[in-house]
Amino acid sequence: MREGWTSEQAWWKRVGNIVFLFGSIRSTYGVNPAAGDPLFDLPVNAAKAENITCMTNMSWHQVSILASAGSKTVKLVAGESGDWPTGTEIYLSGQYVAV
Repeated sequence: MREGWTSEQAWWKRVGNIVFLFGSIRSTYGVNPAAGDPLFDLPVNAAKAENITCMTNMSWHQVSILASAGSKTVKLVAGESGDWPTGTEIYLSGQYVAV
């Protein structure tokens, strides 16, 4: 997890050339994320760019995250603007990335 984000509930499972994402990541302080902010690392590099839409624990916040080809780092692409309170969660369950 990157600075400002933590998880006791997120994990990754690799099956062949796919990494499945489960659980959630949580902000450790009030943040106002911007496009390009790194969120977490995959266990291996992504094979191709994967734009993933995720829900949050705030019903009005939906975010897009991006795993870039040739990189382990998953970054925020877009989301609702404004301050996110401490404890905001991004739900990863059911998402996957080709590796």
